[in-house]
Amino acid sequence: MAALGIRTCSLASGNQISYHLSSIIYHLSSIINFLSSTITPEAAVFASGRMLYRGRIDDHYVALGQARPAPTTHDLQDALEAALNGRPVPNPTTKAVGCIIADLK
Repeated sequence: MAALGIRTCSLASGNQISYHLSSIIYHLSSIINFLSSTITPEAAVFASGRMLYRGRIDDHYVALGQARPAPTTHDLQDALEAALNGRPVPNPTTKAVGCIIADLK
């Protein structure tokens, strides 16, 4: 299993979205294009050559610059735990909130 995090910019407000994950951070357009990523940060989980999850890390941010006091769902953590335990990922795709990365395509 592999988890991949892509982060190419910080939020316009100067805040950064933080998460607890040892991730590999890529700035390579070929990987972004392969994943069809349009927002950063965005996470993807792969196992046995299949993408099991793609989307937000959690729901801390409702919209760009609008954060909840604390996340209510932990989508990436749930996906990793499901994959590690051989269960289906409960929500295989979620909408990430962050910076648009269209200029790298």
